[in-house]
Amino acid sequence: MLFSVTGIIGIVILLLWFATDHSATAQNYNVLWAFPLNIFVVAQLLKPKVKTWFKKYLKFLIIMLCLLTSHWIIGVQVFAIGLIPLLIALLVRYIYLVKFFNQN
Repeated sequence: MLFSVTGIIGIVILLLWFATDHSATAQNYNVLWAFPLNIFVVAQLLKPKVKTWFKKYLKFLIIMLCLLTSHWIIGVQVFAIGLIPLLIALLVRYIYLVKFFNQN
């Protein structure tokens, strides 16, 4: 469900960024956590044995979260404080999935 929600939010942000003239969503780094491609990889989570590219994709998502955090700390873009629990939940979920799929 987390992949579906972040994928849908990412698609909405991308549409607001590229398909409309909303200046508030231009160059919005929220796509680093709300990654639009997450909506397309939900089917991989339902399989008992995932493909190797999915494990690499999960590691890529962890790197994206770290990049978002560094942008936040450096001051490139300021995010809402309420985003912290969601980012922690995403990080815990991604790390758990990496460890789980590496065991299988």
